[in-house]
Amino acid sequence: MSIMLEEILSQKKCLKNTFSSNVKEIEKLKKIIKKKNLKHFEIIARGSSRNATEIFKYELESKSDFRVSYVYPSTVTKYKGKLNPSSIYLAVSQGGKGEDLKLVLEAAKKSGAYTVAITNEENSPLSKIADFNLYLKVGKENSMAATKTFTSEMLVLEMLALALSNEDYSSLEKITELFLPIKNKEILSFVDALKKPKNLFVLTRGKLLGVGKEVCCKLQETCFKNANCFASSDFMHGPFALVDKTFIGLFLVPNDDTKDDVLNLIKKVNENNGKTLVISSEKVQCFKQLKIKNTDNILYPFLMTFIIQLLSANLSKCLKIDADKSRNLNKYTKTI
Repeated sequence: MSIMLEEILSQKKCLKNTFSSNVKEIEKLKKIIKKKNLKHFEIIARGSSRNATEIFKYELESKSDFRVSYVYPSTVTKYKGKLNPSSIYLAVSQGGKGEDLKLVLEAAKKSGAYTVAITNEENSPLSKIADFNLYLKVGKENSMAATKTFTSEMLVLEMLALALSNEDYSSLEKITELFLPIKNKEILSFVDALKKPKNLFVLTRGKLLGVGKEVCCKLQETCFKNANCFASSDFMHGPFALVDKTFIGLFLVPNDDTKDDVLNLIKKVNENNGKTLVISSEKVQCFKQLKIKNTDNILYPFLMTFIIQLLSANLSKCLKIDADKSRNLNKYTKTI
């Protein structure tokens, strides 16, 4: 068994620690933000950590009057841009060591803005800068591919979004129970359909968009697949012209108000002779489907996350690729 797969399965235990360790801290941070009357988050993140923040943006903006945007580090590190002291700067990084993230967070703090960091390393450079810290508490991640740290980032961010929206997030404590209905035989059957394609489009929408981007990252770094993610709504603006008999799409079907848009795109791709691979909680007409158990809207993105992580780990094994080392990559990437 690869270290990557071991760490995926370890989430059954370690995510309970993420949840319980952050309940009081989330409530503390909520009180600070409300007292300061701050309404705008600016996120500083890269790679898998940035993908994890998508759920925060969708959840918070759809349930409150908070707004969320992203800082491109080069606007500060290369172009010497100024930062808004009225924003909350939220840095998200598994290791907390990114030099560009550090420089932006330092600049934000120097401007007088309130700064928050979410990391897995309690003595990281980012955690030492931030005014407030939330820690993942999942233990050291040894595999090159981020799995348990990605999911724990999503979990902490979802907790924070729901808390700031005055919504109940207690159901998130049941996150590890999502592993129970996952059947390895069905995972392996679906993996077989992913072995041959070199190029793959991942299509979804809404709260699953970050998960879609993450599956692309995992397929690229652990399986060497050329995978690209689009929201179904954006795919219709140009990229749909690429659909023909050579097209292969992996569809992550939501279980919320964006579901019908993704189902309609699957139908259109079928009509244009494209090949549709679908992960959904309901039966869909397609080339190949992995049917998963339906769950409530809050937990569903996490179930989909576990599924795509297991798919990537098993696919790399089938392709005889070492998922724990990959090629050309290091665990921590340094950019300015």
